[in-house]
Amino acid sequence: MTTSFVSDLITAPSGAAARLRRVVNGPAVVFGAAILLIWMATTETGLVGAAVLPSPAALGTAFVDLVGSAVLWSAVWATLSTWIVSLIIAVLLAAVLGVLLGSSAGLYRAVSGLIEFFRPIPSVAILPLFLLLYGATDSTKILLTAYTAFWPMIVQTIYGVLGTDPVLKDVAATLNLGPVATRWRIALPSALPSMAVGFRIGASVSLILCVTLEIIVGMEGLGREIFVAQSSGATDRMHTLIAVTGLLGWGVNALFQRVERATLHWHSAHRNGPR
Repeated sequence: MTTSFVSDLITAPSGAAARLRRVVNGPAVVFGAAILLIWMATTETGLVGAAVLPSPAALGTAFVDLVGSAVLWSAVWATLSTWIVSLIIAVLLAAVLGVLLGSSAGLYRAVSGLIEFFRPIPSVAILPLFLLLYGATDSTKILLTAYTAFWPMIVQTIYGVLGTDPVLKDVAATLNLGPVATRWRIALPSALPSMAVGFRIGASVSLILCVTLEIIVGMEGLGREIFVAQSSGATDRMHTLIAVTGLLGWGVNALFQRVERATLHWHSAHRNGPR
């Protein structure tokens, strides 16, 4: 009995250990450590030249130097400020137009062809048009980034409104709710989970497009700094900036997931656990 008690005491996770296990993704840590070991082995043995892939130590030094310089933070702010303004524009347009189109079958049928025509066009393909109209300015970057974010947002909003429970529509009709009240009190709350997915996708792809524009056109931001580092042969700086861009994208997605869980905690997908 004593042996069984001691065994249970050792194997039973403490409160702190259980919380740590929920926070730390064990398989991800193991996978990351394996990648790091392979990376160190390939650079130390010379299988991959430093001009192509610097060692982890070299990247660590470059990262410390960048964090302490104003160049990095100026580039991050240039990218983030443009992305935030673009996202606000896309969210407002997608929410208003998506609810309007999704709650009117006739109107949706009238414009669905236009949506399906413009939605698959890559944003980079219409970059020359925006450059002709606005030149290599912040207006081009903001509008094209907003254009990229807009399509997944409006499509998910329309589908969310179209998927409104018919029972709720019957309740709205029984209560004699007008069109505006029905859209605001019935259609919009029903579409919120679908809209949240569209907003998260739109935020990610628009951030990618924003950095891509900075690389192609040379606009101020992380993309331009990556291109300058590559052109000058500063491979360690280039890889560090790429890593910073990846961390920025990861942080944006994590932030949206946290906001989504906090605001849509009533939805079954979040009651059953994080996605």
